[in-house]
Amino acid sequence: MKKILLPALVAFSLFWALPADLFPEEARSSKINEEESERMLWEHLMRRSDVWFSQTIAKKGGESNPGVWKEPIEKALFKISSAAGYPPQGKLKYAVVNDGDFNAGCLSGGQVFICKGTLILLDRLIDKKAAASEKTECVEREKLVAPILAHEFGHYIN
Repeated sequence: MKKILLPALVAFSLFWALPADLFPEEARSSKINEEESERMLWEHLMRRSDVWFSQTIAKKGGESNPGVWKEPIEKALFKISSAAGYPPQGKLKYAVVNDGDFNAGCLSGGQVFICKGTLILLDRLIDKKAAASEKTECVEREKLVAPILAHEFGHYIN
């Protein structure tokens, strides 16, 4: 029941929250084509996504310095987005948040967050392996974080 109810509530809240002046009178009276209406809705979602990203970071305890995870995260995001046919127009927006949970997320605008707790757990997995060079650790970090980011990026694409 929860799996059906939550997406339905999210979809309802998205459309319920649309301001009445978002669409010009022509769009509300169906005088413009469907493609233009979809473009306008997409632009609205992208604007809202930036706001939601900031709010999510704040709710999760603020942004954290990714430290040794910066390079592996950026490499993985670039490879994933390129492979999916979404080469970044600039830098992909991501944040490591000060949350101890094992979690990550991707918003409708493609912004990705990953909780610090996830990276701590992945670091423990790396520490369990034999002592490795710094370069190998970076590769291991990328291998571990890539599936998590790919899963989240899949939400953006779909």
